[in-house]
Amino acid sequence: MLSACNFPTTFTPVAGNVSAWIDAPLDGSHLALAPYEVVYHGAAPAGIEKVELRINGDLVAVQESFNPLQQIFTFHFKWQPIVPGNYTLIARTQDTNGDWGDDAVAEVIIDEAIGEANEQREDATPTPETAAVPALVSCEPSATFIMDANCRSGPSLGHDILTSTSAGQTALIVGQNQSSSWWNIQLPGTENTCWVSGTTVETTCLSDKIPQISFPPLINTPTMSTNDFHWGDCDLRKVTIQADVFSDTLISYVEIHFRIKQQSWSVLEMQNIGDRTYSITLNSRDDIPGAMDQISSPLWYYFIAMDTSGLFSQSETYQNINLSKCP
Repeated sequence: MLSACNFPTTFTPVAGNVSAWIDAPLDGSHLALAPYEVVYHGAAPAGIEKVELRINGDLVAVQESFNPLQQIFTFHFKWQPIVPGNYTLIARTQDTNGDWGDDAVAEVIIDEAIGEANEQREDATPTPETAAVPALVSCEPSATFIMDANCRSGPSLGHDILTSTSAGQTALIVGQNQSSSWWNIQLPGTENTCWVSGTTVETTCLSDKIPQISFPPLINTPTMSTNDFHWGDCDLRKVTIQADVFSDTLISYVEIHFRIKQQSWSVLEMQNIGDRTYSITLNSRDDIPGAMDQISSPLWYYFIAMDTSGLFSQSETYQNINLSKCP
């Protein structure tokens, strides 16, 4: 896929829902018969009570949130599969109200042949060509693309595409977002960095030293139902304004600040109508102070969005809507 066009193989949290998702292993992965670190997450607007992890029906981990007010959390579990075969990993989240979210599922295959192949490579007698290559003492955190994908300017599908990558390409991981669902990578052969979704890569050598990079919400260019609305005895007295807001954590609120000339700024909270879209309908009669004092005036407006971690963004100020007296 291009990462903007495919759905992830693991569950993606939706604002307003109790949810869980698994970052590692990815659904459909083939793993060696060896210890593996499972990385999974819980999210809940009311706060997380606990997150469970089951493997082939057995409850292997119950992780309680250290802070019940925290709405998103990352958990790790050291898994030691015993025998080769098919395994089903299921994570689910309970919020502080006692409500459970949907299951996040990853089906994986433990393949003994993978581990044997690695051992054979380690035990192989070095040839003159390989003997000159020093053994690696440690590895660096890296991401290998499991599909063609886009690399973006920030950790969301709303950020600009900087470049595209191909399946099989590997890049160094230099940062992560707050939920560890996006990785900041350094493009091979360059000093340039960009962001990729965790659903498009298989990661190795992750550590707690990978820096966390916070991004405020991204407010995209708004759309409106009309560029002209009126006050007085006519039909077109309302305008609906919508803006898409992207964030790697849950959004607390989105506000619109607006005024016409010679008036003070007014503030109203916008409503989430789904799919990251926030909307409000302004009525010239009820919502626009001083409307009837003007024959014609542009409507100045901008947005402020805040996420649950306290980061906020302010958009530019727009003047693309005009308010006037009914013709």
